[in-house]
Amino acid sequence: MKIKSITAHWVRVPIPEAQQHVSDFGRVNSFDATIVRIETACGLVGYGEAKEEVGSSGNNHGLTAIIRHKFAPMLIGVSRAIQISPDAAIENSPPGSRLGLVRTDETSL
Repeated sequence: MKIKSITAHWVRVPIPEAQQHVSDFGRVNSFDATIVRIETACGLVGYGEAKEEVGSSGNNHGLTAIIRHKFAPMLIGVSRAIQISPDAAIENSPPGSRLGLVRTDETSL
């Protein structure tokens, strides 16, 4: 299954006032997330969520941009499963990068 397209959309969901969290940092009145859509060449579609940080107050602009402009171009056309490996980040990544990709055979999933 080749990856045909990857899209990422930053969404901000308002939190009802009665359920908002208040701390010394202020009131959290919305929940940010990045919704990722992956489509394969054969038409299968999958969705996932990515968060910039733990909790609800993250700003997902940077994360969404990284997925759109770095990860998506790197993964489109890949026909094998991808695993992100912290060890591979050191061994296989270009200088200055912290991402390592390890490709595994589809039958090993």
